[in-house]
Amino acid sequence: MNKQTKSDFPQKFPIGPEALPEEKLMRILKEELTEWKIVKSPLPENPFIERRELFREYIFEDFDKVIEFINKIAVGCNIFPHHPRWENTWTTLRVYLTTWDIKHIISYKDIMLARLMDKTFLEYSPEPINEHTEKRKGREKSDFTENIKRLIGLNDLEKAFKVINEYTILNREKNISDELILLTGRFNGIQKAKRIDNIPWEESEREIGKIRKSLLELLNEI
Repeated sequence: MNKQTKSDFPQKFPIGPEALPEEKLMRILKEELTEWKIVKSPLPENPFIERRELFREYIFEDFDKVIEFINKIAVGCNIFPHHPRWENTWTTLRVYLTTWDIKHIISYKDIMLARLMDKTFLEYSPEPINEHTEKRKGREKSDFTENIKRLIGLNDLEKAFKVINEYTILNREKNISDELILLTGRFNGIQKAKRIDNIPWEESEREIGKIRKSLLELLNEI
């Protein structure tokens, strides 16, 4: 695969968009674009740069509907003009939105395109039940829980919570993700306290034991 260059992207406008204020962005995600999340990842052509994107997964009844949706959105993309990064696997379309010419962060252009996508997707809602997609989700969840249990068995909680963090970014079941995030925060707090010798060893081990127990109980409920 050839390395991307500046010529692979659209040309900059004389006045580029501004980054969306964090407070406003979080309010939009909480009150309006509730199915979208913020994800971060290294830029493929320069891993030292981290990109910040809006992410959402759309699921359709069949592959033809996916292509139809993409074609409808493509018209709006050229009008804005602003274009998504998207990945299609059969009936699933994963969308990532960022504004590349302000260093790959989120601007109002990303919000506008997300709104267009959600509005267009209403034509395909409610989200269809796809037997194969449901089976895939079930396997992914099962693989996730078994992997975490394996890491707990190896006493590698640090790696377990790293995997959990990646899972909660993409997992749409907020009631589960919130509990996992709380446990991750507790574990990270203990690890930080241990590094600065701010907690007795016995106390830290007791707390980690409680976290391990709570994590196993939560995994059995997923």
